[in-house]
Amino acid sequence: LSRLARKSELYPTRFFLHDVTRSGDTITEGYFGEIEKGLFAGEVVCIKIPRFFCFVSSTRILFQALSREIMPWAQISHENVLPFYGIHPLGDGRGRFGIVCPFFDNGDVVDYLVKFPNTDRRSLINGVAAGMSHLHDNGIVHGDIKGRNILVSSTVPLRAVLADFGLATVADTNGLMSPDLTSSGDEGGTKQFEAPELFDPSIPYRRSKASDVYAFSMACYEIISGNIPFPGRHGNHVMIMVGRGVRPGRPVGKMYQDRGLDNVMWKLIENCWEQDPGQRPSALKILERLSETSTAVS
Repeated sequence: LSRLARKSELYPTRFFLHDVTRSGDTITEGYFGEIEKGLFAGEVVCIKIPRFFCFVSSTRILFQALSREIMPWAQISHENVLPFYGIHPLGDGRGRFGIVCPFFDNGDVVDYLVKFPNTDRRSLINGVAAGMSHLHDNGIVHGDIKGRNILVSSTVPLRAVLADFGLATVADTNGLMSPDLTSSGDEGGTKQFEAPELFDPSIPYRRSKASDVYAFSMACYEIISGNIPFPGRHGNHVMIMVGRGVRPGRPVGKMYQDRGLDNVMWKLIENCWEQDPGQRPSALKILERLSETSTAVS
């Protein structure tokens, strides 16, 4: 559908939501843009307003970008992937729009684990892996997996939900790998979660399923340890360290064992952050190994 829309320049009208009420209050603001709360069909929603870093000469070019980055997401339905409700034109005369998604009261996994440290962290990790695997199965690279982009549901049991597809792109072999208009570009990711190959300037557009797997390993470290990888290090320093094969050390102590960090889990994390992208396991293989370790523990 996204490829058809790109070629025909026709976009499903159901993606455009006009009956969205904006609060006008910015919840947060980042590299990608700003996020507001709003109401849609009686539900509290999140309205994400992208910031574009290149000149958009026409609505046609803008919607071509939407077909590349948003429409593949709109076709995804999985309990560990943030649902896409639609696009809300802001009507501000600047051609801006908001991406409308459900609002999660629990926020992201980083803040949630600070408030509720006894949460089953392995279950959250399993959810992240399941969401990543589903994206990869559908040819989508998330591009920015990290704790701040993992939301926590209010359901019982809790679910980790992958959000923020600001760096996502369709990873197929049919010409969709290199969008010429992107909402955040290659600089939007966080250096602590980026794979070593992403720092190689000789590779033009290089986010991949393998770099997602690397980011997943760092997100696992963050969820289990409670710390961002390489805390206190400047991004440029992290780039040098990672390029040399340096990785975070294993957290030691009963607290981390209770959070699910056994030898098998640590070995999986190490495999996922291998220097060579070709040596990292696939998302499906990660799910299989997590399932095996969960069965062994139970």
